[in-house]
Amino acid sequence: MRNKASTFICILISLSILFTVNSCAKKTEQKASYIAKVGDIVITPDQFEAMIDRMPSYMQEIAKKDKVRILQEIIKEDLLYIEAKRKGLENDAEVKRLLDEAKKKVMVGRLLQEEVDNRLSLTEDEVWAYYEANQDKFRIPERLRASHILVSTEEEANQLLTDLAEGGDFDELAKANSIDATKERGGDIGYFSKGQLVPEFEKTCFALEPGVISDIVKTRFGYHIIKLTGREDERIKPFDEVRAAIEKELNRIRRSQLMDQLFERLRKDIAVEINEELLASSRNDEEGVEGDVDAE
Repeated sequence: MRNKASTFICILISLSILFTVNSCAKKTEQKASYIAKVGDIVITPDQFEAMIDRMPSYMQEIAKKDKVRILQEIIKEDLLYIEAKRKGLENDAEVKRLLDEAKKKVMVGRLLQEEVDNRLSLTEDEVWAYYEANQDKFRIPERLRASHILVSTEEEANQLLTDLAEGGDFDELAKANSIDATKERGGDIGYFSKGQLVPEFEKTCFALEPGVISDIVKTRFGYHIIKLTGREDERIKPFDEVRAAIEKELNRIRRSQLMDQLFERLRKDIAVEINEELLASSRNDEEGVEGDVDAE
């Protein structure tokens, strides 16, 4: 029933918005001044374009490419709305309740837009100050990149060192001998920072220079031959790279502050009473019902 009610209210909101916009047109307009008329509901070119402009951005492109289809959908909704009025559904108790709930949500949304969202303005100095004061949040630690060949025995590992010393290609030897899943990539494990790999492997990597091949490294997985292939120094992400994230965070903080200020002001102006006795009784009733269900 809840799903049906939700669907129903969505349809009603959509239809009521369309009707509000459409009914603003003069009923005496000539045919040339409107692109469609459904009963007494007139749709002018300006109203039609305004409807498209109010759609989500991802829908606007579709609508602009197929305006005939969109117009037909609007006409269908208007036909349904007119028929609903003919049947007197605007006087239906459930319809009235749903419309009241929708009206409440729309008005609350508009209030928040005026009191909160429209006041979320940031200056360049504020964004930059946050960046300067929170450098650790944008710090990227030193990263290494390595390839390895993993084998089961020390004898195999020693043979690989010999092959490499005689000019063997690391990537090819990895593909031919490694028992690790990285063998198909020539042993490449990609970039990593401290704390992401097993200690013995990681310690060896950080002691190497790019292009250098290690001695045998034993871990719980087996015996490794490691080649360091890249090193990136610790750095701070540039301002332009994190500007959008900073603005989002500052807006979140600012919005929370404005909401707190709004509720503080409203609570001073509007009396709020809570009947703790009835509230407690309501909770006990719910617990009793749950207990009966559990007992069964």
